[in-house]
Amino acid sequence: MTSNLHHEIELVVAIGGGGKEIRSESALEHVWGYGVGFDMHCRDLQPQAKKLRRPWEMAKVLIN
Repeated sequence: MTSNLHHEIELVVAIGGGGKEIRSESALEHVWGYGVGFDMHCRDLQPQAKKLRRPWEMAKVLIN
């Protein structure tokens, strides 16, 4: 389905508690945990969806 596959590995931070105007000194108190995310994009499908004014979900890898 694609000829231009890009992948990214990302650090994911899960927020466990909400807040507003949190001071940087206490920001880590709101972190529930960390994980690793793997993000894949079909870069040749992304501009096609953009041109048709459609969501980019189809470009977010549908590889079987």
